[in-house]
Amino acid sequence: MLKVPQRRSIRLKSYDYSSHGAYFLTICTHKRQCTLGAIEDENMVLSGLGEIVKKEWFNLTIYYPSILLDEFIIMPNHIHGIIFIENTCAKKLTLGTIMKYFKSITTIKNNKFLKNTGKFFWQRNYYE
Repeated sequence: MLKVPQRRSIRLKSYDYSSHGAYFLTICTHKRQCTLGAIEDENMVLSGLGEIVKKEWFNLTIYYPSILLDEFIIMPNHIHGIIFIENTCAKKLTLGTIMKYFKSITTIKNNKFLKNTGKFFWQRNYYE
């Protein structure tokens, strides 16, 4: 039987990721491929995939009204963004839930754009 290595979480064990506050995030593309665009004359020019990622980032507040978005930047193979979680509802929203949704919807839409099915778009996990 093939032994699969156990994934190690990079999250802080004792931290509540539904806590009210600001979270600085970095999400890298699968195998750090430069699929989101390119730097031309010191400016980031988004690809079609990068445009989808940008649109879905700003749509996060539609799906999660208890968050606020701050600074956001797309680079050729990763994104940086700041999310404020306010959690005013009884059911607490976690950073993991937001990231799972964001990575899922952008993967689905980018695979549709590329006429692919089941391809990875993001690296596993994210950094906060």
